[in-house]
Amino acid sequence: MVLWHRTSLPDSRRPLECGVDPVRTIILPRVIALTIMTGLMDIVALSCGIGGG
Repeated sequence: MVLWHRTSLPDSRRPLECGVDPVRTIILPRVIALTIMTGLMDIVALSCGIGGG
């Protein structure tokens, strides 16, 4: 169900029809990298803590 039509919105409120999605190309890779590195650094910290006594 469509609640609005693209032509009913002013130009500033219309969704991007072409181009690059900034969330997918800029933010998402950084969030994925942060999640992976946080897990890896947690494993390193735990192993150093266990190894150090």
